Amino acid sequence: MAAQLHERIQSSSMDAKLEALKDLANSSRDITFAQEFINLDGISLLTQMVESGTDFGDLLSFTLTAFVELMDHGIVSWDTFSVAFIKKIAGYVSKSAMDMAVLQRSLAILESMVLNSQDLYQKVAQEITIGQLIPHLQGTDQDIQTYTIALYVLQVLTFNLLEDRMMTKMDPQDQPNNSGSIEKRKSMYTRDYKKLGFIVSHSHTHKQPRLGFKKLGFLNHVNPAMDFTQIPPGMLALDNMLYFARHHQDAYIRIVLENSSREDKHECPFGRSSIELTKMLCETLKVGEL
Repeated sequence: MAAQLHERIQSSSMDAKLEALKDLANSSRDITFAQEFINLDGISLLTQMVESGTDFGDLLSFTLTAFVELMDHGIVSWDTFSVAFIKKIAGYVSKSAMDMAVLQRSLAILESMVLNSQDLYQKVAQEITIGQLIPHLQGTDQDIQTYTIALYVLQVLTFNLLEDRMMTKMDPQDQPNNSGSIEKRKSMYTRDYKKLGFIVSHSHTHKQPRLGFKKLGFLNHVNPAMDFTQIPPGMLALDNMLYFARHHQDAYIRIVLENSSREDKHECPFGRSSIELTKMLCETLKVGEL
């Protein structure tokens, strides 16, 4: 049966080819059939059909359905697929008007790629932008499964990009001597120490650096790098603090100044709160676990 379908899906008759692809999509759920079809180099045949770009509508939909069913058995490694195939699948997702069945299968394929292959994850991330995925989460005329798959792919592509920062510690030994002005020390900092310098210098406490670290709510008033040695959230907490200080400067200054005038029992330290909040978000959003 596998050999027959392998031959039938290459028929020059579009009607015969469509019926063969429907049968293939149904039969591919069976692992015995799947193994036989894969042994005939069936996966390569399907990917070539997709890459050729000659099939559309139902023909493409059932081709992708058969591909998903076959790959779900875990017989073939996801690392074997070409950039051309990835670009084709990504193209179906990025198009504004696309057959819903094709869109669903394409999103399912991208999901499996980013979950099962680090190499493919990088390639998919280069082809798909957040802006291309968000439209699939909007509107009332789309199947809820499409929203779910699109959201999941979006989470994988974005949250997992944060994992390296979340698992990176700041090395407190990299900090130069605290003597001298913060502007002088900033020139000696690594990139992450420059971020810390920005946070301090824009808090209106930069004239007294050590006091600034205290007012900003760091546990270590002398070397705040020690506050970023816990993973998670690691350096991701610093990135979040920098973003807030840079893009919401008025609110940032207000929080720092208001907290510096409170009694200890009513304090809400920006530094410690930011680190703990980032850690909670990483756990809630399962950064690096998807």
